[in-house]
Amino acid sequence: MPEDDGWRQLTDDESRALQRQGCSSDDWSSVFVREGFQTETIQHARFSGQIRLGLMDSRMTMAGGVELPSGIYHASLHNCTVADDVRIANIGRYVANYDIGPGVLIEHVGLIAVNDKTCFGNDLRAEVMVEGGGRALPLFDRLSSQIAYLLCFSRHRQSFVEAMEAIIAKYAKSRQSDRGQIEAGARIVDSDELINVRIGPAARISGALRLEEGSVNSTSAAPCIIRNGVIARKFIMASGSTIENASQIDTCFVGQGVRLGQQAVAKHSVLFANTEVNCSELSNVFAGPYTASHHKSSLLIAGMYSFFNAASGTNAANHMYRLGPVHQAVLERGCKTGMSCCCVWPCRVGAFSTVIGRHYSQFDSSPFPFSRILEQNGKSILIPAHNLFSVGVARDDAKWPGRERRGENDRLDHVRRDVFNPYTVGRMIQGRDLLAELHSHAPAQQESVNWTGLDIPRDRIHEGWKEYNFGIALYLGEKVALCAETVLQLGGKEAVEKQLIATRSWGLGEWI
Repeated sequence: MPEDDGWRQLTDDESRALQRQGCSSDDWSSVFVREGFQTETIQHARFSGQIRLGLMDSRMTMAGGVELPSGIYHASLHNCTVADDVRIANIGRYVANYDIGPGVLIEHVGLIAVNDKTCFGNDLRAEVMVEGGGRALPLFDRLSSQIAYLLCFSRHRQSFVEAMEAIIAKYAKSRQSDRGQIEAGARIVDSDELINVRIGPAARISGALRLEEGSVNSTSAAPCIIRNGVIARKFIMASGSTIENASQIDTCFVGQGVRLGQQAVAKHSVLFANTEVNCSELSNVFAGPYTASHHKSSLLIAGMYSFFNAASGTNAANHMYRLGPVHQAVLERGCKTGMSCCCVWPCRVGAFSTVIGRHYSQFDSSPFPFSRILEQNGKSILIPAHNLFSVGVARDDAKWPGRERRGENDRLDHVRRDVFNPYTVGRMIQGRDLLAELHSHAPAQQESVNWTGLDIPRDRIHEGWKEYNFGIALYLGEKVALCAETVLQLGGKEAVEKQLIATRSWGLGEWI
């Protein structure tokens, strides 16, 4: 180890002083320190491999205002670099192959080690949407809901998917190392095992049972929190996320501002901005921004959700075993379920719709957003446009900004919270036209009309058509008014009309 890098070997006096304080080493010549190093704060430590020790002459403030000195006490270190002002104490087994940043606290921990070369979760694949495989999504630190959507729903564009996956693989390779990092200000206490885990700045890990093969991408502005009985295997946590209270995750991406607690379980799932899961189980789930499942006995399987709220006892059934668990569902943004709701996949539910009851027929209500789907006498009943002007949708629109838990900078997901947008209004136009067609072709004596497994009461067809028309007019009127407000300052009616004429092909196709 060259001394001009700021490190020097221990002097004979320093090594003898450390031995008097209960320390030992396989080779004292492999222990390097910074100039100004003091031996008093290294007690009952064992060193092996190459060790570098910074200056440890500060104090740390703990809970309750208790101050403890930095240093190394009752710990074994193997191939570690320890920066200034670190406290490592009461390590049950050892810390191996880690670079530990300034101000880090590691106390009452069983084992922290990197076993071999690893990408810390960046080379993993989650089998999203389909339990039997087929939509394997590569996980990496910078994954966003947009990138995940493109990769999961563009499998038919093979060259595109291959190019994207090559970029991700190159990034994952750049993260590969046989040494882990615990960055500045992180605190790891009262935890059992951390194997092949990279810890970002200011992370707070307390009471974790086992963390294995992952990245905790904490930042000083948005710390990650793991505590109280968590087991996490093959994972990536984005900044500002929290996993606590005996939750378990396996092969998951936990996005920015996401919270998992109260014994939540997630497997082969991706959870994006501000999602919250408590008391629930997720398997092969694509949980887009603002997905919420925080009631007991809820089970979400093989589906895509966003701006979603699952009531207690929600059950997504994917058990058509003649073909195996290969089916999936899409609940478009803003959907809700009622208590003890059950749906059998495959299924698709239109945006901002509410599903109540138990539904065993597979249906597609995507052309009918803002609807209510009920169960009556074993049949699935569609009430189109029922939610269009409900207080529930207005409340949802108002509550999402208050649930923003991401930091102001470096947001991975591009989130638009608008209830009315080109996609949902485009669906309303589609639904209005379909209702007009169904009304014109349905015999007058029929009480209901069937659409892809859904019965639409005849008296609700015309009402839904009127409500969709009204909602479309409100949206388009607002957009025209906003355009006119700007243009009228420059000219009269002619200027407004000119501004409203499309001059580009952008946005003229179907919105997704």
